[in-house]
Amino acid sequence: MYFPTMPQGGGKGIIEAMSAGVPVLIHENGADRLWSGRDLAYPEALSWRTLKDLNSLIGGFDEVSWKYQSDAARRYFSLYHAPAKFAEMLSLAKDEPILPPLKPYRPDPDIRLHYALSKAQ
Repeated sequence: MYFPTMPQGGGKGIIEAMSAGVPVLIHENGADRLWSGRDLAYPEALSWRTLKDLNSLIGGFDEVSWKYQSDAARRYFSLYHAPAKFAEMLSLAKDEPILPPLKPYRPDPDIRLHYALSKAQ
């Protein structure tokens, strides 16, 4: 199981984990969607906002969910991030690269407000 670097997403690590079929647990960073790494990960990747959410996810992770997450990670890597696929997408896109679809961004408004207030002080 890979936990992207907090508070930033650890993008290269997410891609490398998926290439090995390692499940990824995404932190929904309240400050910015780029910090969570959500858009690099496979759609089925589990996400958490608070430590309570994280503990709950880890506690519920069993052999079946591990296999499902592992297969989803590897499949998504093959679709969007494998070197040959990446080169193909770049060659097809003349002026703009073809990007994987963005995932829903669900920041916690309380965390976002706390971040904004702490920056203002």
